[in-house]
Amino acid sequence: MDYYTIDFETANASLASACSIGIVGVENGKIVSTRHILINPDEEFSYFNVGIHHITPDMVRDALKFNEVWPEIESVFADQLVFAHNAGFDFAVLNKCLEKYGLVKPTFRFGCTVQIARKLWPNHELINHRLHTVAGHLEIELDHHNALSDASACVALIERGMKMHQVDTPRELYDRLELRFGLFSPTKYRNTTRLPRRRKQSVFIAQEFFLDSLFVLSGSPSKLQKSELIKQIEAWGGFVDTRVDVHTDYLVVLENAKKEHIMQVLALQAQGSIIALLTEEELEEKMK
Repeated sequence: MDYYTIDFETANASLASACSIGIVGVENGKIVSTRHILINPDEEFSYFNVGIHHITPDMVRDALKFNEVWPEIESVFADQLVFAHNAGFDFAVLNKCLEKYGLVKPTFRFGCTVQIARKLWPNHELINHRLHTVAGHLEIELDHHNALSDASACVALIERGMKMHQVDTPRELYDRLELRFGLFSPTKYRNTTRLPRRRKQSVFIAQEFFLDSLFVLSGSPSKLQKSELIKQIEAWGGFVDTRVDVHTDYLVVLENAKKEHIMQVLALQAQGSIIALLTEEELEEKMK
């Protein structure tokens, strides 16, 4: 497949409570496979969620649980390019469901059609970039919160963007829009990102020393603008975030670094997380 689009619905507020998934496969700009699978979440349903997607406990009582569905859909994610609308939610659902049943996590790159929509149709053109709003603007047929319909609408959105920018692949579209794919793997989860506004060209990875490593820059650099330092890190294949958590690989301690960042790293290290502390000089030395 050139790419897949997916959509999850959940039974309640828990990300591990997937109750349906829609999957669409695309080749040469055409939908060539579709799947809509109901999932027994093995959890209680909330009235709020049922009111949104209309999937009831009775509908999934005899359905397979996620660990039983996974062998059927695992190939969709293995070394593939996968999109979702508001990717942070859908791939967090996937992550939690895999952890819930102790399943091995696949490795793949993913994109977000919300990010694409924000670039293609800015705020002055649309009141928001929710899927039903974008679909209405583009006159795309949509049965919102039906997982397969939502996944199909993502395809229409991607293909429209490719046509607008006269590119042949979604990878070229992401590059043209100055977006960067997220990473899902057994050890790392990096959400899709927008590149700094000042950048006129997309990320060119000159080296791979820091490939897919997540950096947090605390404080202000003494020699460069922070935006320039971010560009250098990205040129080496890294990601930059503002929050320290278990996914952080490096905390760069700059001038006037926040003590709370350092304390957070020390606490996470004590819990077993492998996070390196670097000074600005040490980072520069590694980048030579």
